[in-house]
Amino acid sequence: ILLTMKFSALAVLAAMVMANLAAGDDSHGHSDCTHGRIFLSDALTSDVHVMDLDEMELIDSAKFTVPGGGTGQILTTTDTPGAIGIVAAIYRGTEENRYTDGSVHFYTSGFEFEFHVDHYDLLEGDPVYLSAASFDCARPSHFVPHDKKIAIFCDGFFSEAGSMAEQVNTTVWLLDESTITSTTANPVIIKETLEGSHHG
Repeated sequence: ILLTMKFSALAVLAAMVMANLAAGDDSHGHSDCTHGRIFLSDALTSDVHVMDLDEMELIDSAKFTVPGGGTGQILTTTDTPGAIGIVAAIYRGTEENRYTDGSVHFYTSGFEFEFHVDHYDLLEGDPVYLSAASFDCARPSHFVPHDKKIAIFCDGFFSEAGSMAEQVNTTVWLLDESTITSTTANPVIIKETLEGSHHG
């Protein structure tokens, strides 16, 4: 179950990763299930806090700071083999910079399956920054996970202030979820320039 929430009074965005995960049994020394985690993004500091829904408290060691100007959205996808939940922190950039300071950063959720012959265990750790899958683009706007791939459409900017005539620097990125957590393989399958923005 994936859930996004916005708390305007707290100036945070939240994404919950995988509630009610069943995983093996506690006879092997691991939890047999978890209610998941909520990722809370502070729009003022670029910090992302992680709340454990089993204990209903923040995990201090799991907090991370997103590089760049901040975080506008926290999104999740769950098709990654062996990992439960990939977290994407998307920053669209600023109008005064024509959105060229936009960026997309990926992290693991900290959940991972450990497979055994007759069962699997759910391991819980801290999120890990996936630098090979992170990139800069102008105004990332549309995040489409599908069929173990992630497509991200970056809407670019207009060539002249106030002009709707020419939209430039629009791109689409396609990433392979099967290699997104790899430290050696490049998960980017395609990066293409588009003629104008695309809604995915």
